[in-house]
Amino acid sequence: MRAATACLLALTATAAAQTPPTLEALRAIEAPDPVLSYRVGDSEVALLPWDVAAVELSESGGITDIFLRLAPGAAAALAARVAAAPGVPVAVTVCGAEMEDAILPDRAEAGTLYLANTTWPRGEAVRALWQGRARCDTVQAEVFTHAN
Repeated sequence: MRAATACLLALTATAAAQTPPTLEALRAIEAPDPVLSYRVGDSEVALLPWDVAAVELSESGGITDIFLRLAPGAAAALAARVAAAPGVPVAVTVCGAEMEDAILPDRAEAGTLYLANTTWPRGEAVRALWQGRARCDTVQAEVFTHAN
Protein backbone atom coordinates (compact mmCIF):
# COMPACT_ATOMS: atom_id res chain seq x y z
CA MET A 1 0.00 0.00 0.00
CA ARG A 2 2.84 2.36 0.87
CA ALA A 3 4.42 1.76 -2.55
CA ALA A 4 1.12 2.52 -4.29
CA THR A 5 0.78 5.79 -2.36
CA ALA A 6 4.33 6.79 -3.26
CA CYS A 7 3.65 5.97 -6.91
CA LEU A 8 0.48 8.10 -6.92
CA LEU A 9 2.34 11.02 -5.33
CA ALA A 10 5.12 10.75 -7.92
CA LEU A 11 2.60 10.71 -10.78
CA THR A 12 0.76 13.71 -9.34
CA ALA A 13 4.01 15.67 -8.97
CA THR A 14 4.98 14.85 -12.56
CA ALA A 15 1.60 15.98 -13.89
CA ALA A 16 1.74 19.21 -11.90
CA ALA A 17 5.23 19.96 -13.21
CA GLN A 18 4.01 19.59 -16.81
CA THR A 19 1.03 21.89 -16.48
CA PRO A 20 1.46 24.77 -18.94
CA PRO A 21 1.60 28.28 -17.50
CA THR A 22 -1.56 30.36 -17.45
CA LEU A 23 -2.02 33.31 -19.76
CA GLU A 24 -1.72 35.66 -16.78
CA ALA A 25 1.59 34.07 -15.77
CA LEU A 26 2.93 34.44 -19.31
CA ARG A 27 1.94 38.10 -19.44
CA ALA A 28 3.62 38.77 -16.08
CA ILE A 29 6.95 37.72 -17.57
CA GLU A 30 8.94 40.42 -19.35
CA ALA A 31 7.99 40.25 -23.01
CA PRO A 32 10.53 38.42 -25.15
CA ASP A 33 11.76 39.78 -28.42
CA PRO A 34 9.10 38.82 -30.95
CA VAL A 35 10.23 36.19 -33.42
CA LEU A 36 7.06 36.33 -35.51
CA SER A 37 5.46 39.38 -37.06
CA TYR A 38 3.18 40.20 -39.93
CA ARG A 39 2.76 43.27 -42.11
CA VAL A 40 -0.35 44.51 -43.87
CA GLY A 41 0.61 47.47 -46.04
CA ASP A 42 2.66 49.82 -43.84
CA SER A 43 1.37 48.37 -40.57
CA GLU A 44 3.66 45.80 -38.91
CA VAL A 45 2.49 43.79 -35.90
CA ALA A 46 4.76 41.74 -33.64
CA LEU A 47 3.32 38.45 -32.45
CA LEU A 48 4.40 37.44 -28.96
CA PRO A 49 4.08 33.81 -27.82
CA TRP A 50 0.67 34.38 -26.21
CA ASP A 51 -0.66 35.94 -29.44
CA VAL A 52 -0.36 32.57 -31.20
CA ALA A 53 -2.71 29.86 -29.97
CA ALA A 54 -1.18 27.06 -32.08
CA VAL A 55 1.33 26.34 -34.81
CA GLU A 56 0.10 23.46 -36.95
CA LEU A 57 2.00 21.74 -39.75
CA SER A 58 0.67 19.77 -42.70
CA GLU A 59 3.08 17.81 -44.90
CA SER A 60 2.41 16.08 -48.19
CA GLY A 61 4.87 15.04 -50.86
CA GLY A 62 7.76 17.04 -49.42
CA ILE A 63 5.74 20.26 -49.22
CA THR A 64 4.85 21.61 -45.79
CA ASP A 65 2.19 24.16 -44.96
CA ILE A 66 2.28 26.14 -41.71
CA PHE A 67 -0.91 27.32 -40.02
CA LEU A 68 -0.45 30.04 -37.40
CA ARG A 69 -3.67 30.01 -35.35
CA LEU A 70 -3.93 33.34 -33.55
CA ALA A 71 -5.37 33.91 -30.10
CA PRO A 72 -8.68 35.85 -30.05
CA GLY A 73 -7.18 39.31 -29.44
CA ALA A 74 -4.51 38.89 -32.12
CA ALA A 75 -7.10 37.45 -34.52
CA ALA A 76 -9.32 40.51 -34.04
CA ALA A 77 -6.35 42.83 -34.69
CA LEU A 78 -5.52 40.93 -37.89
CA ALA A 79 -9.13 41.12 -39.08
CA ALA A 80 -9.24 44.88 -38.45
CA ARG A 81 -6.01 45.49 -40.37
CA VAL A 82 -7.10 43.33 -43.31
CA ALA A 83 -10.50 45.04 -43.42
CA ALA A 84 -8.77 48.44 -43.53
CA ALA A 85 -6.57 47.37 -46.45
CA PRO A 86 -8.56 44.97 -48.66
CA GLY A 87 -6.53 43.07 -51.23
CA VAL A 88 -3.18 43.95 -49.65
CA PRO A 89 -1.01 40.86 -49.12
CA VAL A 90 0.01 39.89 -45.61
CA ALA A 91 3.77 39.38 -45.25
CA VAL A 92 5.00 37.20 -42.38
CA THR A 93 8.48 37.62 -40.91
CA VAL A 94 10.27 35.03 -38.78
CA CYS A 95 13.51 36.02 -37.05
CA GLY A 96 13.86 38.95 -39.44
CA ALA A 97 13.52 36.80 -42.57
CA GLU A 98 10.46 37.52 -44.65
CA MET A 99 8.53 34.39 -45.54
CA GLU A 100 6.30 34.11 -48.56
CA ASP A 101 3.13 36.16 -48.33
CA ALA A 102 0.57 34.51 -46.10
CA ILE A 103 -2.69 33.29 -47.52
CA LEU A 104 -5.71 34.38 -45.53
CA PRO A 105 -8.90 32.36 -45.43
CA ASP A 106 -11.95 34.01 -46.95
CA ARG A 107 -12.77 35.27 -43.48
CA ALA A 108 -9.77 37.01 -41.90
CA GLU A 109 -11.60 36.99 -38.59
CA ALA A 110 -10.91 33.26 -38.45
CA GLY A 111 -7.48 34.30 -37.18
CA THR A 112 -5.24 32.00 -39.20
CA LEU A 113 -2.13 32.93 -41.14
CA TYR A 114 -1.45 30.19 -43.70
CA LEU A 115 2.11 29.84 -45.02
CA ALA A 116 1.98 27.51 -48.00
CA ASN A 117 4.61 25.51 -49.88
CA THR A 118 7.43 25.60 -47.37
CA THR A 119 9.57 22.84 -45.85
CA TRP A 120 9.31 20.59 -42.80
CA PRO A 121 12.55 21.97 -41.22
CA ARG A 122 11.16 25.50 -41.56
CA GLY A 123 7.83 24.48 -40.02
CA GLU A 124 9.54 22.71 -37.14
CA ALA A 125 11.77 25.76 -36.58
CA VAL A 126 8.72 28.05 -36.40
CA ARG A 127 7.06 25.70 -33.93
CA ALA A 128 10.25 25.46 -31.80
CA LEU A 129 10.54 29.26 -31.73
CA TRP A 130 6.90 29.63 -30.66
CA GLN A 131 7.28 26.97 -27.96
CA GLY A 132 10.45 28.59 -26.63
CA ARG A 133 12.63 25.57 -27.47
CA ALA A 134 14.71 27.73 -29.83
CA ARG A 135 15.66 31.37 -30.29
CA CYS A 136 16.46 33.33 -33.43
CA ASP A 137 20.16 33.18 -32.57
CA THR A 138 20.09 29.37 -32.21
CA VAL A 139 18.17 28.53 -35.40
CA GLN A 140 20.40 28.06 -38.40
CA ALA A 141 20.04 31.04 -40.75
CA GLU A 142 19.61 28.83 -43.82
CA VAL A 143 16.33 27.47 -42.42
CA PHE A 144 14.62 30.72 -43.38
CA THR A 145 16.25 31.37 -46.75
CA HIS A 146 13.97 31.15 -49.78
CA ALA A 147 15.67 27.94 -50.95
CA ASN A 148 14.29 26.18 -47.88
